[in-house]
Amino acid sequence: MKLALDGGGDAIVTRSDGASAAFDCSKPFPPGSTVRGRANGADDLYQLKVRNCIRKPGTERFDVDGRLVNLSKAQRARLLASLAGS
Repeated sequence: MKLALDGGGDAIVTRSDGASAAFDCSKPFPPGSTVRGRANGADDLYQLKVRNCIRKPGTERFDVDGRLVNLSKAQRARLLASLAGS
């Protein structure tokens, strides 16, 4: 699932178990901050409370992992379904 981040940039959800997730982001986020993004064409806001952020070697992208917050059951189901289909 690709997300358009609030404040510019993008993120791709690379893995999730429904409670935590990892994003491939176009910009860094410090631990403790919250990544906020919306899926393409949707009003649903996906939020990740950052635990760790590491720059990917040789790229301008960042691996950001943390805990999903404020997701409805429907959002969680869409997120997990998008990962199962990829």
